[in-house]
Amino acid sequence: MKNIKNILIQKALVVCALLLVGCQDYLEVAPESVWESNNFYSSEQEIEIALAGIYGVLAHDDSYGNDLYMLNTGTDEEYYNRRWDENWGSSLI
Repeated sequence: MKNIKNILIQKALVVCALLLVGCQDYLEVAPESVWESNNFYSSEQEIEIALAGIYGVLAHDDSYGNDLYMLNTGTDEEYYNRRWDENWGSSLI
């Protein structure tokens, strides 16, 4: 029993040593695309990209009656989040 305990302790020490050893530098990944806000809407294609992003959020199942709070984040507007036959209160953001 003592031998098994020693083996487990040795394995744990090896794992800890491997976790502590690593690279000194951080990984720097160049962004695949960079959009600047001061000149983004300068072409029709950029407007279509922005609208596709908005429609992508609206097409998700959570935006129809479930997680509507994301459309008015930071406001004091109230929304009702349930069907008419459920006994739930309204939510304040």
